[in-house]
Amino acid sequence: PGDVQDAVRRRAEHAGVRGLRLTMPFKRDALRVAVTATDVARRIGAANTLRFEDGAWHAHNTDGEGLLAALVPHIDVAGRQVAVLGAGGAARAAAVSLRDAGGVITLYARDAAKAAGEREPRRPDKRNYEDPATKGQPGGMLNGSLRPIVRATVRGVLFYQGENNSFSESWKPFHRTFPAVVSDWRALFGDPERPFGIIQIAGWSNRRSMTYDMNHHTNIVRELQHITWERTENTGLIVTYDTNSNGSIHPGRKLPVGERSARWALAEVYGIKRYRSDEPLEWRGPLYESMEVEEKKLRVRFVEGTANGLRLDQDEEAGFYIAGADKEFHHARVRVDGGDQSLVVWSDEVPEPVAVRYGWSNLPAGGLMNSRELPAYPFRTDTWPLTPHQSTGSYEVENISK
Repeated sequence: PGDVQDAVRRRAEHAGVRGLRLTMPFKRDALRVAVTATDVARRIGAANTLRFEDGAWHAHNTDGEGLLAALVPHIDVAGRQVAVLGAGGAARAAAVSLRDAGGVITLYARDAAKAAGEREPRRPDKRNYEDPATKGQPGGMLNGSLRPIVRATVRGVLFYQGENNSFSESWKPFHRTFPAVVSDWRALFGDPERPFGIIQIAGWSNRRSMTYDMNHHTNIVRELQHITWERTENTGLIVTYDTNSNGSIHPGRKLPVGERSARWALAEVYGIKRYRSDEPLEWRGPLYESMEVEEKKLRVRFVEGTANGLRLDQDEEAGFYIAGADKEFHHARVRVDGGDQSLVVWSDEVPEPVAVRYGWSNLPAGGLMNSRELPAYPFRTDTWPLTPHQSTGSYEVENISK
């Protein structure tokens, strides 16, 4: 605008120009070029008139004045419902002037955000409206890739998916569709007890705020994967939230995923025992069982046999969050009580804590593990609703049907 203003000013001085009338697409630029602007021009956000005086440009907008001059002699606008179509400069000028004349304005525009002067939302993804016959089809991978091998002898399944349900509102059907994956695969292979290993999705994207983290879609997906494991016989849940070192949705560290999956398969499918023991091979990390309040702190206990040698990796207190009755979470301190393999969690900012969460983020951090260095499962002690960003409605775990 500065360069444009100087160029226009020099041209005006040379030619003796005292004013300009402008039309699209220069009305918004004209307002930025001007040194001063009338109140109506600023409210409209555009100018159609520039007046050159004292070596500078001064802006005004007469679009609304022209509309009222033609309309008011025939129609009394005051108190009337008036519909304005569009969100461009002329439409905004009409809306401002008609409102000043007492009209009750309703603005109809293809882009409500633009009409309100706000940031425009993302456009719809055209892929959601394409003919599925020309692209991927519902059930296409199951019918094309799985059905041809259903007569093969298979000891079990490892299933690693769920990232696509971590966007927008794709989490909403997941509590039904994910358990259906297990039952459908078992039905196809003709074995309702087929071992099914669930790879819990890893972290991705970036952390932004406590509210963003506590309500992220990935927390919902991980919790529903956990619930499916709890409610479905002969399944296992393999933790991966600690395998990602950045925001990529495809973690680079594949080895831990393979090792933990192999432990589950060896223990639960092939019946492998611990070295020199009749006990099954350990494959689960610390698994939350209960919580109790102790003065201004919370004590967290784990399922027997999963927290032997409970520890924090390099004694780092990361990934723990604590809240009071106001449901506002804060980063928490934590101490391992080796006497009974439990955790003590607290925060000076929460004098009366009621809930604790661990590994609860789109990109979780945390090193809680057992002596086998198997990571703890993400958990929360509350059942408060979660409202993910870019989504409508809330997820309420208590309403997930059994």
